[in-house]
Amino acid sequence: MASEPDDEFSGDRGTAGPSGRIERGTHHRLSRTIMRGSGLLIAGRIVRTLITIVGMVILARLLTPADFGVLAIASSVTVLSLVILEGVIDYPTIRDDDLTIERLRNLVWAGIGLTSLFGAALWFTAPLAERQLDFPHLALALRAMIPVCIAQVFFVAGTGVLRRQHRFGRASLLSICTVALYMAGAVGLTLSGFGIEGVLIGLVGANVVTALLLIAIARLPLLPPRRISGTAEHYRLGGYGALSRLINWAWTTVDTVA
Repeated sequence: MASEPDDEFSGDRGTAGPSGRIERGTHHRLSRTIMRGSGLLIAGRIVRTLITIVGMVILARLLTPADFGVLAIASSVTVLSLVILEGVIDYPTIRDDDLTIERLRNLVWAGIGLTSLFGAALWFTAPLAERQLDFPHLALALRAMIPVCIAQVFFVAGTGVLRRQHRFGRASLLSICTVALYMAGAVGLTLSGFGIEGVLIGLVGANVVTALLLIAIARLPLLPPRRISGTAEHYRLGGYGALSRLINWAWTTVDTVA
């Protein structure tokens, strides 16, 4: 199969090899692979940050201070969900040399289970949070984050598979597209008079579209696992990764929440 222009060192484009194992991307020179892959991912993060800064500055001028506070709190919830999923799914996806489709399926559905429980708790506690903080629209915003958290399962799993296959350019581009779609939709709908509801529609829509793209591009398994086996090491590794990222999230988010 022909190679992609942005990933010339990539190997098999299929998700799994003949044994059902998800193969790593091949490379001609390891040092070049590491340097180019890291450069693409860092460049993607820089572009994402710049787009986010510009978009948030615009939204800060369009939204009321209270609505902007609601957006900040709701966004911190999605960041919490993302760091946990990166630990649970991303770590094993990248590090396990013998990762198979069935094991990946287990990881994906473990993420769906976790985000579903998290979403249920969020649904019932959102009105209480709105009353306690006295922020109108906070319950709506928190509940709108539930589909975002579920979409993040496929975002994390998909980008993990792409990085495993050394398709760094594709992974970086899709992460940029998520933020660009979100900010463009949020600003456009807010200018049209939708207010905080427009921002939430933009956020949910961008994450769902990106999740669907990653399902197709990374060929993620969607059916439930036939059996749960061979994943204890994955969960242990994922638990360590989730804990470390959770501590980092708490440390860097405390000022935003305050």
